[in-house]
Amino acid sequence: MKSFAKTIRFYDTHKDQVAIKAISNYAEYGFSSANEMVVTALYELAERHNNHSSNELPLDELADKIVA
Repeated sequence: MKSFAKTIRFYDTHKDQVAIKAISNYAEYGFSSANEMVVTALYELAERHNNHSSNELPLDELADKIVA
């Protein structure tokens, strides 16, 4: 499997600070690494977007669950 290195920039906003705190505490969310947390969250977001299912959580609720 090929690996790609990417950088995410965070800014001094409330939303970004909440995201940084969540990523820093990835184990509390049941993930073994920050990478696993981010990849899983983005994968689920993409799947929900691609499926357009009305049974799925709205994107804002999913985002709240990711950082909650």
